[in-house]
Amino acid sequence: MALLQLTDEQIRTWDRAQKDQWWFSNVYRGDMPQLTLRSAATGFLLGGVLAPRRCTCRRQDRISIGVGLTSVILAFAMYRADGEGRFAVT
Repeated sequence: MALLQLTDEQIRTWDRAQKDQWWFSNVYRGDMPQLTLRSAATGFLLGGVLAPRRCTCRRQDRISIGVGLTSVILAFAMYRADGEGRFAVT
């Protein structure tokens, strides 16, 4: 399923309110749950795996590495593993 997008002309000519209204009617899904068992399990799993690594990096290298992007990429990869977006906990 392709994502809906504004055309270049719409981006140039529409004001902020028009763009917001288009997004709200075409993209936003208010009925979709944000906090589910699957999302909570993913957060706990990735947090448990990535938090010790962050502490190790900080202690050894004296730098702090954010793991936000890493966790997003890993979660996306996990859920796309079977090609349908379903993985482990549903």
